[in-house]
Amino acid sequence: MSGKLLPVLLLSLFALALPRTVQAQVLEDVALPPAQGFELDLLGAAELRSGNVRLALLNVQGIGRYTRDQHYASLRITDSFGSLGDDRFMNAVRGLAQYRYAVFPKLLGGLGGEAILHYDRDEFRRRAHLLNAGLGPYASLFQTDTLRWVITAAYVFEFEKFAKLTSPEDPAKEVRDSQFSLTGHRGWFATEFGWEIAKRVHVGEELLFQVPLDHCPCDTRVLTTTFVRLYGNDYVGLQTSFTVLYDSRPAIDVKSFDAIIRSSLVVTL
Repeated sequence: MSGKLLPVLLLSLFALALPRTVQAQVLEDVALPPAQGFELDLLGAAELRSGNVRLALLNVQGIGRYTRDQHYASLRITDSFGSLGDDRFMNAVRGLAQYRYAVFPKLLGGLGGEAILHYDRDEFRRRAHLLNAGLGPYASLFQTDTLRWVITAAYVFEFEKFAKLTSPEDPAKEVRDSQFSLTGHRGWFATEFGWEIAKRVHVGEELLFQVPLDHCPCDTRVLTTTFVRLYGNDYVGLQTSFTVLYDSRPAIDVKSFDAIIRSSLVVTL
């Protein structure tokens, strides 16, 4: 794991609950953006054990947001790592960059265009690289100081490269030999909801749905994340999130369904 992320782990006070060997594509950026200017959230979760069981389960995430007049940009980077003894069972890095420009800022909460760049690498999903890049419209149905609801539709280009076979008996051999790398086009549909129900209590929900546009429509991906964030002061809080991920056509030895409950320390700057 990147050494640059280690300082964030020192902030972690809460263990990661319900660990899975396959990590979902957790985005977790449905918190309310700043009215103007820059905001940074750092999240960390860890479970460390020694003695009879040597376990390391770590997750760190950084979320940066910038708002200026009709411009909104965000960048999220997540690093997940897990090991039991000397054996790794989780190793994933994900990032999502978004830029929005409000063409009609006064209509509803704002209407305009969005650019998306998404990267995913997951050793235990046999995914060496996954890159999505696309454009599309967005509509902010509500945008106040305490409430936000945004829907997005985009046309994205996708490139996916699979990890190399570990042995000739690899159970994914038959698909990896013929599809070592894939390119395609997908429809990207998302909705984000954030609500500050009290001064230091935030709740949020995100739903992401992807469907291929140039091959079998049954190859769909669905992600939903719900979180509750409680701040002890203006800068530090605790977040509990529940994520469900469904991939109708994963690697041959990977399950379609994943669920994660995670508790994290949050530092907002």
